[in-house]
Amino acid sequence: MAYKGLMTSKLKNILQVDLHDNDRLVVTNGCDTWILSVRDINNFSAFERQILRKILGPTGSKEGWRIRSNNELQKSRKGDDIVEYIKAQRIKWWGHLNRNEDTDLVKEITYWNPTTIRIKG
Repeated sequence: MAYKGLMTSKLKNILQVDLHDNDRLVVTNGCDTWILSVRDINNFSAFERQILRKILGPTGSKEGWRIRSNNELQKSRKGDDIVEYIKAQRIKWWGHLNRNEDTDLVKEITYWNPTTIRIKG
């Protein structure tokens, strides 16, 4: 790992932010139509903290090395957490949907109200 010595702290922070943004994009692909339960919110938050811990690594103190606490991770994060990002994307998609014409197929399906009951089987 010869490149470790070349990395300055500023460059390292930029790379960490980019890595985290890419992880967010991969994880939240198609999130504009998701419905989040409390369990999903907790799982996404835990996953994001896990990724941030791997990216930022442990922190050194007088007693030795230790993992970062949730509060430290929250302070080091720039921008919204993953759950807020998903909620914002849903609102963005809803606005896009409502700006479409009333004859748009996706809008018709979204606002469709079935008038009959489906028979089992």
